[in-house]
Amino acid sequence: MTQINKVFVSAEDTVLAVHPYDQAVADDAYGAGVTVAFFDATEMPSPVEDTFDEEGRRMGGVPRRLDKGWAKKHVPPLPDSVTSTQGKLALIAAGLYEGVLGAIQDVPDPTERLIAQTKFDAARWYRTDPLFSEIAGAIGIPAKQFDGLWRDAMAR
Repeated sequence: MTQINKVFVSAEDTVLAVHPYDQAVADDAYGAGVTVAFFDATEMPSPVEDTFDEEGRRMGGVPRRLDKGWAKKHVPPLPDSVTSTQGKLALIAAGLYEGVLGAIQDVPDPTERLIAQTKFDAARWYRTDPLFSEIAGAIGIPAKQFDGLWRDAMAR
């Protein structure tokens, strides 16, 4: 199983913090007055790079900057599909499962509600199915978190 991590970086590509994806850390946790991006990655870079003197003694640390191609090498691609079990486990881990069930129950048209429930219970979920982006919008999941959920599901 691949561990997915949230890597928070400043506008200057300096690593601010790294957390396991399933740890409850808000996407904007490090955004207080600073332009910060986060992305999900398979590698966990240290926020601090050790520095050493000429005799090899550790002098302390400096904020680590990511290489330009780092994200392309370590951010897993979005899966086209996941099993419904993987998807449901990711929703449970993110604390969103009940909200999704509520959004399905709130579909006003009985036929559309039944279609949504059937797709939710299907063996595979397809990222291109508009149902999933509609549900995400209905319960206020931002695009980056939506992408992260698909990556998290793939790792389960």
